[in-house]
Amino acid sequence: QLVGPERSLPALARAVKWLVGLRLLAVSGLLIGALLVQISSEEILPIAPLVRVAGLAYLLSLIWIVLLFVRTPPGLHGALQLAGDLAVVTALIYMTGGPGSPFSFLFMIPVAVGAHLFGLRGALTVAGAAFVAYAGLVEVLAFRLVPTPPYLPAVMPLGSSGLGFQLVVTGVGFAIVAILTSYLAHSVRKAESQLIGERTASARLLALSADVLRSVDSGVLAVDIEGRVVLGNPAAQRILDRSDAVEDARLEDLLILIMYFIIFSTASAPELT
Repeated sequence: QLVGPERSLPALARAVKWLVGLRLLAVSGLLIGALLVQISSEEILPIAPLVRVAGLAYLLSLIWIVLLFVRTPPGLHGALQLAGDLAVVTALIYMTGGPGSPFSFLFMIPVAVGAHLFGLRGALTVAGAAFVAYAGLVEVLAFRLVPTPPYLPAVMPLGSSGLGFQLVVTGVGFAIVAILTSYLAHSVRKAESQLIGERTASARLLALSADVLRSVDSGVLAVDIEGRVVLGNPAAQRILDRSDAVEDARLEDLLILIMYFIIFSTASAPELT
């Protein structure tokens, strides 16, 4: 049951909207943090790449907001957002060191989001795309197909065993993250469905119990351990001669009325239970 989309269209639409807002918050927080570090530092730090990546993320977020207004299908919208996230992460890794970038782990975030939106197939698809993007970036840097940023050291040759091992570990890591996050997302959705089912069943049981209590002629009071009335049927209200509801009243306050009824009621009066 982990395979394929597991979210209904309304739930997927809500998740896509939340994804836009959370991305804006994350990018803004990262950018503000970098600016604060720059302000507190005596040296000029190379934060220009981060600013460029943040600008790209803001531009893409603007596009996603426009697509929300034109009512793009949630599935297509979510897939486009994930593709944009992969592009942003790839650009960040390119500008911060390529294979040696400390931000390679950020590829796992789109993978996890893909699992949340589309299940195992979505997570594996995003993981595969992330690996292709990462491996392609490493290859074009190693073969000098694109220039290395001038503030970074030269990238090690692609034939290096260390670099090949890193690619293998990265690919396996993406796949493991896809499977684990898909399982967790599936478990959460299953628990949510069970909880909703239990709440629905409880509501139906309460409604049925209330109908039964309203239909009986005997007065019924239910109290909690503190002696406060939590339930009273219309017959109990008639017996106690109360125009208002008996719920939230103290039982000791009603005992006088109950004793009065027992002493002075006639044999034809409704039975109090």
